[in-house]
Amino acid sequence: MQPTFNPLIQAAITSYSKDPVHALLIVGPRGSGKGYIVDQIVSSMVKKYITIEKYNIVPEQDKKNISIDQIKLLQSSLRTKKPNHTMVIIKDADILTVESQNSLLKLLEEPPSKVHFILTTSFSNNILITIKSRVNMWQYISPSKDQLLNYIKSCNQSQNSESLLALSGGRMGLLSALLKDNENHPLRHAIEEAKELLSEPSAKRVIRVDQLAKDSVKTATLLDALLLVCIAATKKSISKGAIFNKWLLRSEYTQEAIIQNNAKVQPKLLLTRLFLVL
Repeated sequence: MQPTFNPLIQAAITSYSKDPVHALLIVGPRGSGKGYIVDQIVSSMVKKYITIEKYNIVPEQDKKNISIDQIKLLQSSLRTKKPNHTMVIIKDADILTVESQNSLLKLLEEPPSKVHFILTTSFSNNILITIKSRVNMWQYISPSKDQLLNYIKSCNQSQNSESLLALSGGRMGLLSALLKDNENHPLRHAIEEAKELLSEPSAKRVIRVDQLAKDSVKTATLLDALLLVCIAATKKSISKGAIFNKWLLRSEYTQEAIIQNNAKVQPKLLLTRLFLVL
């Protein structure tokens, strides 16, 4: 089943295919389905131009960031005039180093003919202002509840639709991963870890802090997953007429931790505080 998009996003995709801009930045939370939007844009471009060249820029093996050398190699590849339209796709553009972003900026300021850049990010504050000034920005808009419920129904899903919808937070990518039981999806995996953490006593949770705090991306993803689980549990409790104060407080504590993490508070400190009160 094809993913579903909010009508405004679908209209933007249609508009892009008619008049593609040289650079686009798609901003949305993890699991929102930014990759699906990119796929739809690429598909529309193929229909229009038949043949396109595509560059997917990802970190080199065993690396967490996209290096400046990779961007320089891209610059070299794009210098040669090509007969076909070319699409450069950088998913999770926030993993570009500052040096890489400055190097990419040169391409965005003087874009080669027939070259189109599509970047995605969940952390727009990690993208240089100068980059943002050179791109068109799309902010993710979730499909409507009816659209998402119809999507679940079309997948012949026997699970409780409302529970799946609540846990996904209306995020198309995560919903798809939940329906397909795709444990390789980073947020899907983090949700299972979040459920496990919430079921443990605080003393046991705190033991995990040192390991979890080592990776900033995993820390942010886990906090996101914790919030989704807490909000879903709050909604479930309310629907059943059960006491929901505990889950509401957990949601508030997690939201505060996310704010602190975005403010670059030391991960070990904020996780320890959070795990003691959850």
